Amino acid sequence: MRAIGLSYGKESPSLRMSFDFNYAFPFGAAALLDSGAGAIRVGAGIWERIMLGMPNGCRQDAGAIGCPCKDKEELPTLSMSLETVAAFYVLGLDSGADIIVCVPPSAYVTKSQTKSDWCELAIVNGGEHHTIFDMEAVVLGLPFFRSVSVTFDAANRVVGVEPVADASSLGQAAVCSDPKNWWSTGRRFSPKRVVVALMIVIMIGSYVFVGFSQSRTAERMRALLESVLGPGTLSNPSPNEERPSTQFMQMANRNPE
Repeated sequence: MRAIGLSYGKESPSLRMSFDFNYAFPFGAAALLDSGAGAIRVGAGIWERIMLGMPNGCRQDAGAIGCPCKDKEELPTLSMSLETVAAFYVLGLDSGADIIVCVPPSAYVTKSQTKSDWCELAIVNGGEHHTIFDMEAVVLGLPFFRSVSVTFDAANRVVGVEPVADASSLGQAAVCSDPKNWWSTGRRFSPKRVVVALMIVIMIGSYVFVGFSQSRTAERMRALLESVLGPGTLSNPSPNEERPSTQFMQMANRNPE
């Protein structure tokens, strides 16, 4: 798993909380698909961040999360980024290929049988040391399997997932935001970060070229900018330009010879 987050909104989803495992761990977190688990189980640190990202009124309930049922429509969609077999590594750098899985509230929220107007969220605190093979781990239980169709290719040892229709979205698959951090990515390739870095380099190079180059192209560009911004904005004094005519008096040398 590359990242996990809370996505709010159906038309234009936005993230309220996300944790990018690639930022802290080069190979992300271990994801264990367990259809026998009734909940999604995460480590204590991730669980606390998920708890803080829930709406007001939600609270800790015996190692899980509980919320008023009247706020069920306001609950977020769990957004997960899973690495795919298309990912490859070059000199330790990760190509970043992934698939986004959306787990809507209808998949992880159930009404409490002991409390009236109270709903229980199938997101469980796995404790401080929730690891598999010394890696941070996330157990994907029944809520995950309610949101996707899962197939297993035993010959190639590959798991395939495909979103299924959400009952609360008129037969359409749930939508959510990408939980990955586009800047702090560790070794993972980020196209957005590359674009921003290239734009900064191009802007600095353009400023140096237009402002200081003596080529005809740079002079024409300076003239064009000065016609828009005002004369003298970018021009540099040339060697042939007139100097101030102020006369300076040379002081006599009074040092004894």
